[in-house]
Amino acid sequence: MRLVRLTVVAIVLVTGATASAATLTMTDLFDHVRSTHPLFSKEARSVEVLAAQKDAYAGAQDWQVAIGPRLSYAEPLSASPFAPDRVYGYDLGASVGRLYWSSGARVSASYSTQYQRQEFGGATEIRLPTPSGDVQTVSLVGPADFFSRTLSVAFIQPLLKNAKGVLDRLEFEQQDFQIKARQLQSVETEEAFLAYIGALFVQWKQIEEQQRIMATRVDVARESLELVKKRRAAFLADEVDVLRGEDWVQQARQLVVQADLAANAVRERLAAATIWPELRERSPAFDLYERHAVDSGDAAIDSILEKSRTLAFIRTTGDQLTHRLKALRNELLADLDVAVGAGIGDGDRNYVDSWGMDQPNLYAAISLRYPLGRRTAKAKVRAAEIALAQIQDELADAQSRLRAELADVAIQLRRYQEVLELTTAQLATARSKTVEELKMYQQGRNSLAFVIQSRDGEYATELRYAELMASYQQLYLRYRELSDQLFTLE
Repeated sequence: MRLVRLTVVAIVLVTGATASAATLTMTDLFDHVRSTHPLFSKEARSVEVLAAQKDAYAGAQDWQVAIGPRLSYAEPLSASPFAPDRVYGYDLGASVGRLYWSSGARVSASYSTQYQRQEFGGATEIRLPTPSGDVQTVSLVGPADFFSRTLSVAFIQPLLKNAKGVLDRLEFEQQDFQIKARQLQSVETEEAFLAYIGALFVQWKQIEEQQRIMATRVDVARESLELVKKRRAAFLADEVDVLRGEDWVQQARQLVVQADLAANAVRERLAAATIWPELRERSPAFDLYERHAVDSGDAAIDSILEKSRTLAFIRTTGDQLTHRLKALRNELLADLDVAVGAGIGDGDRNYVDSWGMDQPNLYAAISLRYPLGRRTAKAKVRAAEIALAQIQDELADAQSRLRAELADVAIQLRRYQEVLELTTAQLATARSKTVEELKMYQQGRNSLAFVIQSRDGEYATELRYAELMASYQQLYLRYRELSDQLFTLE
């Protein structure tokens, strides 16, 4: 008998797995996939990309420095006899400025130095007598050489449109909503992938259980064949019973091979999906027959809905649009700006004297600009308001559908519990019936066909029970996915 059992084990494990193969829990599988599968690194990088884009928008606050030299030459066209024939010179300017998001203000400072030379073809001065009898030379044109320098600062503050930097910060702040939404989407994508992997894992365990049942069937079929052969040798059984026993063994072995093929297929699918070839050498450690308590009450479902990532994504989209709508409404306001500035400068035909910088200038101004109609801005506001109302409808619809699906899955899990209880009772009855049929056969009161039929019914019930439990476990995984609890699966 020990030889028979070892033979059965060898048949069951033709796929290459061994009894000492390392086990693998679903939690360990999830941890491995999350740390090695490219899907998870891809989703993480998608969030990093948005974070980098946000930093790019922050560059709008950086100080902006500009510098520009300019050389010029001109031969002016003029009817004036005092106009120069040629004018040339250089201009070197530099400026620095930045905006402040907290207020929307613009601050700038600039410095420039200029040199201009004029050349005249005609007379540029005349000699005039003075009352004292002397002769005075009077220039008819400006200086031939002129050096000038200016240094100035300016401050502009918006009072209505873009007050407090609402428009300046818009795209930067919008990225916060984009990042949050992308994080939620990424986790949903990852969890959906884990749910798929988990369903394959459960199927793997179910087929392994099917292999165990089929191996037991081969074992029992061979024991029964040995028994009927002994009874035949003692003229206590007919030859047809021996043929039935041999046929039963062949059928059982065929089912074992079929189970092996199915186990190979699902193992290959799981290894390919997880990109983990070594998984083929593992054995699933999972309690296929575990039952789960699921609270389907309104309070429990409300708690799930409150934390739902799907609903949080829609809310984030709504928050993002509300934020943009605030900026769009701000664009309807008039451009009312206050500007103040100050500077000092100097100019002289002598280069050294031009550094005096003792001529100040100050200014203060208020500017108002308001385009009539504002049709484009108003249309954008209206479109955003409609889109926001649409998002609220989408949120209510998604909430309703999620509530219904959670309730439906919870009801199905409870119904499965009822079916499983009935199947458990049916299995107990089938086993008792097999015992009685075997007693009657040993007493010569029936044929081996009834024993085989009873055992086949018992194994069919075991297989159906394992299939029901696998469907139950996969449905429970779906419930965990809907309630955003798959990452915490134990």
